[in-house]
Amino acid sequence: MSSVAGRDIAVSATSVSNPGAASSRALHVELTSQQRRLRHLRSIAARNIVNRNGSPLLDTYFTLHLCQEDRISRGFYKSEVIKDSLNPTWRSLDFGMLPDLLDTSVSCFVVRIWGGRGDHYQLLIEWKVNLDGLRYTGQQIRSRNPNEIIFGLNDGYYAADFDHKDHSERKKNSLLQVDQSSVRNSYSVFSLLRLHTAQRAIKQNQVTVQRIGKEIEEKLRTTAACTERGGKHEGALFSLVHGAVDQLHTVPPSQSRLRSRPGLAE
Repeated sequence: MSSVAGRDIAVSATSVSNPGAASSRALHVELTSQQRRLRHLRSIAARNIVNRNGSPLLDTYFTLHLCQEDRISRGFYKSEVIKDSLNPTWRSLDFGMLPDLLDTSVSCFVVRIWGGRGDHYQLLIEWKVNLDGLRYTGQQIRSRNPNEIIFGLNDGYYAADFDHKDHSERKKNSLLQVDQSSVRNSYSVFSLLRLHTAQRAIKQNQVTVQRIGKEIEEKLRTTAACTERGGKHEGALFSLVHGAVDQLHTVPPSQSRLRSRPGLAE
């Protein structure tokens, strides 16, 4: 039986109006213009998984998928399996496992959590997530809702906002009190273009390095195979020569004496 809990998370904006919370603002500042991307994702955890099969514990893993309108693409990432837990915390994402040409600038993707035993797994939770719509929960994982997914980003942990059912009625304006001397101009369009160009160049270099590495590995495998075949050929030749020498050594003594006496060999 497959139980699927789905949720579309809308874009949200949070007010920060406490001027005395300087220490927390040093770790996290909520801005309406702040954009969270797939490349900012560091870890994923699930809490209070509801298992409708009645089993007290499950083996679980998650997969990540890109979403294009109403279509969900094939998974581009698969985590390790956590044994015997309904509150799994998977290890940090290994971006080296991501496809070479994956666009990590997207903010919307699908998380699927699978549970089961052995080779039999079923879909337990499916969330279509917009990272910009998540609610900041702090520097530690906190959860009180069933089938909740926690996302670890650079500045802490985020989760869905279960307390606000109607996102369309939420305030779109945010208030942030800061020292005016700390205010600086934002990036210009030219600066953003240069940054985008640099990111593309870095990505292309990474793809080139991976391609060259694969070519080197292929050449090493080819060289090793040729060396192995050459070694087998030399071994066969050595065996042939060694066999011929053994045959010479096994000539009967009478034939050797006859060949050594003058006139008898003719």
